[in-house]
Amino acid sequence: MTDHMSNSTYVQASRREAVRVCSGILEGRVDVLNGCHHLSALQFEVGVDDWDSDFKVFVGISAECVVPPGQPARRYWSAEEVERFEPDINDPVGWAMALVGAPCRSVVKRFSADMGR
Repeated sequence: MTDHMSNSTYVQASRREAVRVCSGILEGRVDVLNGCHHLSALQFEVGVDDWDSDFKVFVGISAECVVPPGQPARRYWSAEEVERFEPDINDPVGWAMALVGAPCRSVVKRFSADMGR
């Protein structure tokens, strides 16, 4: 007999992992950029729709930080754009941390409630 995980069991395990990663980001135990990459990959495993507002943040950060922000495209920017986005380019971790607090808390709250069932 083979052991197969049911879909609902798999979703629950994926949600527990999402809670672990989100809690770790909030508590400083998980690097925010690595955490967002991991959460982005979990989006389709946790049973949420493609446009889930929390996971859109993780996916967006992951997409923006695949390659460290750098110089090549900056030559096309106006001086105002360079000045406006310079802090984000030089500190992607700070930029990401400013965005993930509410989505991480939301995921922990939503999925922790489901774990008791």
